[in-house]
Amino acid sequence: MGYQAIATQDLWSQYQEQLDQNTPTVVWVQQGQTSRFLQASRYRGLPSMMYLMDAQYNPEQVRLAADQGVAIVCLSAFLATHVSRNVGCHAETLYPIIDQTPRPQMNESGVGAKQNGYVLMVNAYAQKGVGTFLTLAALLPDVRFLLQEAWPLSSQQMSWLRQQLTGLPNVTFQRSVMDMMPVYDGASMLIVPSVWQEGFGMVAVEAQAAGKPVIASHIGGLPESVGSGGILISDHDNPIAWANAITTLRNDSTTYARLIHQGYESLQREEFSEKRVVEKFEQITNQLIHR
Repeated sequence: MGYQAIATQDLWSQYQEQLDQNTPTVVWVQQGQTSRFLQASRYRGLPSMMYLMDAQYNPEQVRLAADQGVAIVCLSAFLATHVSRNVGCHAETLYPIIDQTPRPQMNESGVGAKQNGYVLMVNAYAQKGVGTFLTLAALLPDVRFLLQEAWPLSSQQMSWLRQQLTGLPNVTFQRSVMDMMPVYDGASMLIVPSVWQEGFGMVAVEAQAAGKPVIASHIGGLPESVGSGGILISDHDNPIAWANAITTLRNDSTTYARLIHQGYESLQREEFSEKRVVEKFEQITNQLIHR
């Protein structure tokens, strides 16, 4: 089933035009510059939802939206609880749809070869823990690392990163790619050394789908996405803790194989299934429509 998508350089005008011409059943607005978009939909009496994807939301905006009858929907249970505690309003949890299809790499054969792949980090931003990544690369000069661009880097950010990578021959930096699967396939593991409150951590489940163990900060929604298929680092500001976890997975084939298996089992959680996510979405929208 397809749906219409419109690319525009004047989002505000196009948005209002679509509201007036199509009278949508429900308006779904994602986190960001949401206030006037929700005001426009509520002014027209249209049922509306605000989707929050990380903990960097504006509490006053969320509270105002909830008071106006907007449904608050969050990417993870962590985020829904965060909103409830900090804003004082009810928030629903709606996970992203995750591809749970087994891949050839999911089996545990050839574990030794997989352990020798590069250590992967996705997204070279400070809040994602690139500082920890760079320190790790210096601590483990015999380990290959791949730093994969996700959010676009400015020329100034690129200049800083190139300078940091000088003297780290064991690190490869790769610009954004359309297909991440080959990137995951070449990795031995994924590290997610985030220093901010991640809303969920989609990279973790993507890596698990490719049969890769995950090492992640014990912060935000990452414990939800990682589940039992990885190692969570509580002392996430300590590079030694990360280095020890990486070394364990590189040298202990039993633990490595176990986490591959547990990652796949974690990926199969019922709340992550497409059927359950669609049912939850329909439940939320139906409740909103019939208020």
